[in-house]
Amino acid sequence: MPAPTNYTAASAVAVMKQVIDTNIELVQNAEQGLDKRIAAISAYDVGTEKFRAPVQLDSGGQVGGSNPDGGVLLQGTGPEYLQFIIVPKCHEVAITSTDLLNRISKAGGERTIVVDVISKLIGRTSISMSHFRNCLLQGYNQGILATVDATYVSGNTVQLANPSFGARLLNLNNAYQVTDANMNVLGTVTVLDKSKPSPSTVDTVTLDQLPNSASWGAGCYFIPLNYASATPVGPAGLQYLITASQAFDQFGLERTLSQVQSASVNAGGSTLSLGVISAMNARRALSIGTGSNIGDHFYYTNTVQRVTAERLGFAKVMMLTDNGKQPLMDIAPAASMRWTIGGLEVMEDSCAATDYIYDIVPSMLGKARYPNSMKFMTGPIEGFWYQRMINNQHSTTYDAHFQDSWEVYSRNAWKHAVGHNLGIDASLALAA
Repeated sequence: MPAPTNYTAASAVAVMKQVIDTNIELVQNAEQGLDKRIAAISAYDVGTEKFRAPVQLDSGGQVGGSNPDGGVLLQGTGPEYLQFIIVPKCHEVAITSTDLLNRISKAGGERTIVVDVISKLIGRTSISMSHFRNCLLQGYNQGILATVDATYVSGNTVQLANPSFGARLLNLNNAYQVTDANMNVLGTVTVLDKSKPSPSTVDTVTLDQLPNSASWGAGCYFIPLNYASATPVGPAGLQYLITASQAFDQFGLERTLSQVQSASVNAGGSTLSLGVISAMNARRALSIGTGSNIGDHFYYTNTVQRVTAERLGFAKVMMLTDNGKQPLMDIAPAASMRWTIGGLEVMEDSCAATDYIYDIVPSMLGKARYPNSMKFMTGPIEGFWYQRMINNQHSTTYDAHFQDSWEVYSRNAWKHAVGHNLGIDASLALAA
């Protein structure tokens, strides 16, 4: 079954003149989440040269005993600096239309469609890019968006492992590369359908085709188009920036350096609790000191972890009455109440890993971009459209390309903390 064609005038018939309801809703996850928060942080424009972020490993100074009665003085030490080498990664969102759809969208009078499809398409492109950045921000830096679950055997309906992400980072009607367990690209597939997201049990996606490879199966990955086979490298994600791992490097610095390792707590499959939060705080304090100024920080996790928090916060209340009438008790907190842990904001995100919670200091995060990155590429038709060639012939199909390049980095890994391998509340652990 081929991927649907959603850029023709015929495909937009649902929003032509006869439509009355103009409140058209997007029915798949387009959350911008943490990317939107990081966007508020000052970003650096970088040239073609590598962007260097210095890291101070040692403040300098040698301590020891002193003999003021003719003794030899100590030889001092100076501060030690190393640097991250940061190179923005380039991406694009491509949109498509046809000549007829463009004409209809610009029609006037009685021919005007209820929704200007092209304007809406163009207007949402930057949101699509922000959602894509948010998806890539969840993982490591290889662009892994989904993993084929161990229960998958065969067929175009594919089970995806959850935790951490299931199918939540894949978009309907988008094409992706699929790789084997060693990240070798096996082919390109298009997501035709998705099951509704599950908090912990496997999700499924329906693909237009399967890669013609014996290596396809459980343990394979979905990654973006145009990522390199065997060695895909994308923007850094939270699992790359905030981790206690000593494997590989972080922007050129070996992770065996303790200064690039964050405080980390393994929950061992248990649900979120005070013990996990206290352990994150204690391990961070051991690195930077109990009296150190962390700065403004907040927690970041998947919205399903709120269920555990609310169950932990449940308490019985005794209400006395002198008229024999018992008021009806509200069993849930107010929906408008902000979720906090220890008085700190908890940012919920449906894209976030269900088995992680991060304690993030936003002032320690930075974003590097190439100059003028976020824009449509200049095209010959109306400023940004390109005419598509089909079988070496011009067609009435047009493509436009919204581009961006970015890299997110942390100036001080010790100020962040992470809790991982969290369990899911029992009310969400079973299939719906």
